Amino acid sequence: MKPTLIIFICLLAYNSLQAQTKTWQFQSVNTFSHLFGNNKNGYNLQTVNGVLYKQKYGVALGTGYEQYYSTHSIPLFVQLKRQFNFKNNHHLNVLANNGTSFITKTPYKTNSFATVKKYPAYYSNLGISYWLPLEKNCYFTFGISYNFHQLKFKETYNWDNVENEKYSEIISQKFRTIGLSVGLVF
Repeated sequence: MKPTLIIFICLLAYNSLQAQTKTWQFQSVNTFSHLFGNNKNGYNLQTVNGVLYKQKYGVALGTGYEQYYSTHSIPLFVQLKRQFNFKNNHHLNVLANNGTSFITKTPYKTNSFATVKKYPAYYSNLGISYWLPLEKNCYFTFGISYNFHQLKFKETYNWDNVENEKYSEIISQKFRTIGLSVGLVF
């Protein structure tokens, strides 16, 4: 009786797992973007990994490396997307990223009498991408996005004077860019 019960439970679990794989699908989207803005041009490398539910709704975590306006940062964000499926296995994705960005290099040179403290800052973008199939479960993607970047850091100046004064200034800069991206989806 016990072996029959164990086999029945295993078959039930296997059928449930099969149903899940048809409902949930893992995706890894890896892109390179060229950023165009008022100040300068830059670039963005991203990897976004998550799941797609019923071939329509996706949620993922993403990170990358971004260089814009002499600033280097590492964004960390959550992505929500809606996928529209077409014939011949083509897909159109509307997506929104929202998270924070960690500065690795500020746009200003530090000197001997100033120290810089970097703070995490807001990061987001809205975009559209189109996927063309290369092989089974492998796609070439291209897209366009509107990006919002914020930089936040504090500069403290240590002047050598009679009162031994310190002057601090919090700098918060906001940048808006348009990104053109290409990449691969696995």
